[in-house]
Amino acid sequence: MKKFYLFLSFALLIAMSVCAQQTFSVQGVPRQLKAPIPKRVKAQNNGDAFEASKVRYYVGEGPNTSYLIVEWCDRKGAEKLVWGYRYSEANGEKMLKDIAAADPRFFLLVQDGTQYGTAIGGMGFDLNGNNVLGLEAEDGTKMAVNDNGLVATEGYGFDGITATDPTDHWYSGWYNGFWSYWVASSPTEELAFSNYGATGRQLSDGSVDYWYVSPLYEDDDNEFAPPSPYYFYLPAPDYGVAIPEKLTFNMADSCYVPEVLTAKGKKRKSLYWWIHDENGDSDNSVIAKVANDTTNVNGLVTFTGKTGTAKIVAQANIDGKLYRSDTCLVTVLAPQKPLTAISFENPTMTIGLKKDTVNRARVKPADATFTQLAYTSSDATVATVDPLTGIVTSTTKEGTATITATSSYNPQVTAQYTVEVKCLKPVERIVPSCGDTLTIELRDIVQKPEVEVIPADADYSAVSYKIENPAIASFYQNNIVAHKIGETQLIIEASDGQGAKDTVTVKVVEPNRTPYEGYQDGTFLLNEAWFGHENADMNFLTADDSLMYRVYERENPGEAFGATASSATIYGGRMYVVSKQKADGGDVTTHAGGRLVVLDAKTLKKIAGFDEIGGGDGRSVVGVNPHKAYLGTTAGIVTFDIDNMAIGHTIEGTKGKNLYSGQIGDMVKAGRYVFAAQQNKGTLVIDAKADTVCAVIANNNIQGVAQAADGMVWLASTDSLHCIDPATCTIKDKIALPNGVHINCSWGAWRPIPFCASATGNVLYWNSSASVWGGGPDYYRYEIGTDISNLKPFFSLDTLKAATDGKTQIQYGSPRMDDRTNRLIVMTTQSGFGKNYEHNWLHLVDGTTGELQKTFKLKQYYWFQELPVFPDKYAPEFNGVNGYVTLEKGGQPYTADLAGSVSDRDNIAYNISIALSDSGDANVADVTLDGTTLAIQPVGAGTTKAILTAESNGITTEQEIYITVNMPDAIGQATAHRAIKAAGGRLTVNGYAGWAFTLYSASGMAVADFTATTNSHNATPAVPSGAYILKGCCGSEAVTVKVKL
Repeated sequence: MKKFYLFLSFALLIAMSVCAQQTFSVQGVPRQLKAPIPKRVKAQNNGDAFEASKVRYYVGEGPNTSYLIVEWCDRKGAEKLVWGYRYSEANGEKMLKDIAAADPRFFLLVQDGTQYGTAIGGMGFDLNGNNVLGLEAEDGTKMAVNDNGLVATEGYGFDGITATDPTDHWYSGWYNGFWSYWVASSPTEELAFSNYGATGRQLSDGSVDYWYVSPLYEDDDNEFAPPSPYYFYLPAPDYGVAIPEKLTFNMADSCYVPEVLTAKGKKRKSLYWWIHDENGDSDNSVIAKVANDTTNVNGLVTFTGKTGTAKIVAQANIDGKLYRSDTCLVTVLAPQKPLTAISFENPTMTIGLKKDTVNRARVKPADATFTQLAYTSSDATVATVDPLTGIVTSTTKEGTATITATSSYNPQVTAQYTVEVKCLKPVERIVPSCGDTLTIELRDIVQKPEVEVIPADADYSAVSYKIENPAIASFYQNNIVAHKIGETQLIIEASDGQGAKDTVTVKVVEPNRTPYEGYQDGTFLLNEAWFGHENADMNFLTADDSLMYRVYERENPGEAFGATASSATIYGGRMYVVSKQKADGGDVTTHAGGRLVVLDAKTLKKIAGFDEIGGGDGRSVVGVNPHKAYLGTTAGIVTFDIDNMAIGHTIEGTKGKNLYSGQIGDMVKAGRYVFAAQQNKGTLVIDAKADTVCAVIANNNIQGVAQAADGMVWLASTDSLHCIDPATCTIKDKIALPNGVHINCSWGAWRPIPFCASATGNVLYWNSSASVWGGGPDYYRYEIGTDISNLKPFFSLDTLKAATDGKTQIQYGSPRMDDRTNRLIVMTTQSGFGKNYEHNWLHLVDGTTGELQKTFKLKQYYWFQELPVFPDKYAPEFNGVNGYVTLEKGGQPYTADLAGSVSDRDNIAYNISIALSDSGDANVADVTLDGTTLAIQPVGAGTTKAILTAESNGITTEQEIYITVNMPDAIGQATAHRAIKAAGGRLTVNGYAGWAFTLYSASGMAVADFTATTNSHNATPAVPSGAYILKGCCGSEAVTVKVKL
């Protein structure tokens, strides 16, 4: 098409008087103008020939081909698009609508059914490919784009309508501007203004329809839009970015690389541009940069001022996947109107300290097309200048600097001015928010006090802080850390150098060290602590939901655990705390207890500490029996002699390859065996009597282990759960986790697995994360035996607010289920690193519903919460065991099934063991215990006492059984067999005729009494269900037995 210059002036209209009211056709509709018709209504072109062979996007089928060109004139890039259209017979309306129906990015605003046919009121194009299509009227009414790419309206109501996505191409109008329609019979013919609308336009083979945005009128000195090149739009793939093969720019202030992106509704995260030479090496000698802009869809070009060529490539990150464009060859020519002179509004300027200012540059000629300047400062210690914008920023130093502006295209064109920097309004007084004194507890941190600077509009209001004695307190980021009891001075001084300052006395005081007696009724909160600064300690949540801090040091002044506590357990009335290293070199306040610290679980008083635990760093600990525990380390599993408080040996077969391959993780004791997770290997099954590895359940993705209320052991791997029967050590069940649900224990920086089980109900809980370095926001609750395929989070951190805008709460610390209160304890910190870790929370979540019941914001500090640990308050209890057995010599033996006869309110019943610790006098009775069956065989007349011992979590309870063996009476009858039983709220006493009985509550209060009138007496006390003490007497004889009603 003859260079396709579109001189779209109206010859007839130019000849008419500009002052007269004039008539012309818009899409075939006569229009009356009350204002002058513009001299130029321009369809622009940069001079490139329109070559039909370059058209790449074709719609339709048929023997004929026409072309549609749409130009938006909005400077968004790719603003003159070209489509090819194939058909048998069609008009301009059909071509537009067929292309809109076929191209998901092109849409139209139309009014059908007018006397002139269909009016085209608006056209749009989804330039960023995000599939967000839609319009909005001036009154806010939403207008949807239908499946054919159309939005219908009435009454030529096209003005004031905007696109839902403002980054897309869009223009609509009728009265304040309109879509101008031009046609040609072939690409080689010059375009002519159409007096018909699209409906009246009959297409012919090779014809061209051209639409562009036209203003209603324009000032003589205004250009409506700069020339724009044809963009031979290629139908993009499902996802991708496309840019032209070639571009030619005259250096100008606003040049854009047109880009077409297809994302199909996915989010574009970023767009990057590369500039390189013929060899593919980075080259910014001609083009300095193309803007990386995630909002706009075209790249703003910054030129260096040199002419030449450059190659550019665009790369888009769409929903996490990268897509690269083809290479575009850019030719940069000299500016059409280069500037010839520069001057500044002010030859000199005076500004205060730390202030910004701009001295506006004036250029000649006023209509220069490339006005880019490069700014420099003669003394950056006094004032700096942005090299592109010319914004001057003064420093805190008084003095003068010369600012020079140089034309980027012609270095000979320069101008200068002088900036004098002075403290025009100094700080006169500083008022700290804390007053004259700042009190901090030892080892705590507080934020540096804020200050009020007087006057408020001082030139430079910044202040500096200095602590005279950093051994007492020092700075860490914006905080003050207390190291040592004592006082020092905090000096706050104005940074403007004019002498204003204030002094605050910093007092570091002792924390509360009053011994606490309620450790049996709350929850211990083990902390890794602030590595590099302090040894570990733990906090405590009281029974009434109050937080106490550093309770171990409270009960042991000056003492701490080792560096980075990793795990703890309470066993046999003692707490065992394992740390990764023996001491933190940055702690100048406390004495490190070593990799293992043993303390009294009731008073927290230290019993022993061990720096070395078999050659490895500490990981985990589990009680095995009242005499022995196992320590999990990076060098294997090590035995610990409880009786002698001594480190034992490393169990053969438990050592790993190195620190981060084969380290031991969580361990549980179930029946006879200990189950231990070992990184990259699986689960070790250890015979706790022989201290030998008797089996390995292989699984390279093992993460941890927990025991359910029914005694079954659950192994958690990254994507599955395995149920192990601890009696046989065989896999009972394997369950795949739902898609997207994972379990990880942070092997890289090991912490106990965020996976646990209820001790009273067969329920598992975990935090889901695909990362081995940290948890995700979702917590899951799985009822064992139910369908897991549709499992959804029962609690999430997504809705919880953090302390800092833009941050979130994230999991840090392993959740554990508190069966005493039916609450899952969740520990969190703030997302990010560094200072974010000083914000920590503790959440109490209903273990059934997932409802958040209570939240604690911990005192601001770097706690690095690790693990909740629950007290072991109650000893195991015998229930309904007959403590008095009377037999006849030569008579039938006494047997009793003791299954379920011992309970422990703190621990899982499966792990309770019963032993016959004393069988009594063998000359009176032969007493045996086979499994849970107690058998007493009478041997000879007399009395004796046997003792049963129940052990649960290292705590033992004894049950005495008094045995009487009588001789038959003279007529061969034995005295009545004595037994006491309790069931269903009723007491049955056999062989106690004439005895008086009293029933006592657990607190020792008498609640009922009765007298046995026969040797088979039944009594039903009117008391609540529960555990009681029954005492009976008859003369000098007495009996006491625990019963459960």
